[in-house]
Amino acid sequence: MINWKRIKAGEYVSEDGRFHIAKSLTRLYNPWELHDSLKGGTHRDPTLIDCKWRADRITGREYE
Repeated sequence: MINWKRIKAGEYVSEDGRFHIAKSLTRLYNPWELHDSLKGGTHRDPTLIDCKWRADRITGREYE
């Protein structure tokens, strides 16, 4: 599993710096955004847990 550091309320970054999660206050549906700096993709999910799960799936670390 990826270890996360909380920057401030609604904003998290992975320890290696690859992923960044932020909550958008203007979006009603899927307000959490996961940004992958290595592949340059952005994914939107309904919860923080879903973003963390998606990051684990992208790296293949979900079963460590």
